[in-house]
Amino acid sequence: MSIESQFVEALSGLLYASATAGIAVITPKIKDFVKAHTKEKTATVAFNALDGLAKIAQSVVTDFNQRIVADAKANKAMHAWTPELAKQIKKDAVAAVLSQGSCFIKLFDKTSEEIKPLISVLIEQAVSKSKILT
Repeated sequence: MSIESQFVEALSGLLYASATAGIAVITPKIKDFVKAHTKEKTATVAFNALDGLAKIAQSVVTDFNQRIVADAKANKAMHAWTPELAKQIKKDAVAAVLSQGSCFIKLFDKTSEEIKPLISVLIEQAVSKSKILT
């Protein structure tokens, strides 16, 4: 097994742990682990992929807030803000990030299903960040 394959396996375990621990807390640990166990070039690729997915998640959340969420909250008579609607919006946001970030996902050598927990955490982080800014 190549060092890159070992890196991907190890990183995937840390990425899935981040889904429960929170990406903001574990990101430095991921980066330290990657630096310690991979070549510098591989680590740079992983950092860029993670940062790229985070930027796409932030962009999707901003877009959804401007279009979908604001509309649903403003037009309560037509679109009641419900937990079901919030769940569907998050599902759509995950799909949008998966679609837009497919080139980054390939760098992790994982399927879309395997990377969904990370995408979900990145979206939650972006939502939290947008709430703080507003």
